Amino acid sequence: MYDIPDQIFDQYNRAQVSTSMGLFAELHHAWVAIDNALYIWDFTHPNPTLVGFEDQPNSINAVRLTKPRPGVFLPAITHLLVVSTTADVILLGMGYETTPSGSKSVSLFQTGMSVSVRGLDINVFAASESRGRIFFGGSSDNDVHEVTYQQEERWFQGRCSRVNHTSSRLSAFRPSMSITNLAQASSEFVTQMVVDDSRSLLYTLSSTSTIRVFYMGSDGSLSLAITKRTQDIYSNIGHIITSNETLNPKVRIVSISPVPVTEASRYHLVATTATGYRIYLSATNSYN
Repeated sequence: MYDIPDQIFDQYNRAQVSTSMGLFAELHHAWVAIDNALYIWDFTHPNPTLVGFEDQPNSINAVRLTKPRPGVFLPAITHLLVVSTTADVILLGMGYETTPSGSKSVSLFQTGMSVSVRGLDINVFAASESRGRIFFGGSSDNDVHEVTYQQEERWFQGRCSRVNHTSSRLSAFRPSMSITNLAQASSEFVTQMVVDDSRSLLYTLSSTSTIRVFYMGSDGSLSLAITKRTQDIYSNIGHIITSNETLNPKVRIVSISPVPVTEASRYHLVATTATGYRIYLSATNSYN
């Protein structure tokens, strides 16, 4: 357990607005978001210095730490903070260094990079640190979005933009989808995303416990390779363990964890059920 610094303890305790907090464990820092403000501090220090970001007006929904793509930012920026608000996804540069006294310090840098997400409730992120790619989604829909960023502007493309990898822009003009089908489609949304850089795969878990496997192409593409629904998963393990009250198609899958190729060649993903079972899954070579 870590302590909230006195400077923001009262503000956090009295907050009548959205609050969230977490750890950047690898950097020995903690963070807390109070409405539109983000604060970061060294949780190993008895009297830490607060580093704050308050330069935007919208409530913060989620915060994710990752490493930037090489060559895009100055060397002083060793990490990226991906901050999701009710209006935008913002990329903040972070510098991390060891001071002469041996303590760890962070600095925040405005990159000027953000994309609009108005109308979307974005709270799920996954990052490919070896490729510098940032994916996101949330409870608004079942789409996989990506923040793309580059050092300079190009024709018809700014330094930062948003790509929807799973919905065509023309889908809104298709009259063939009935109201019933539309309601069923919108009821499913992304609850978790994880990246396996060792295999160039992105996995998503939806609210219906459906697992999808995407292949991350070296050209920046993202292609759906496998869709595994709950019924299929439980059917596949039926020959190993019989269905019971704690393991059946009505039991939700609540989290997924990738298994890197360095740890196993046969198993690629671990799915954990609401009742505590761990199901080991393998992806086929169809994404190659």
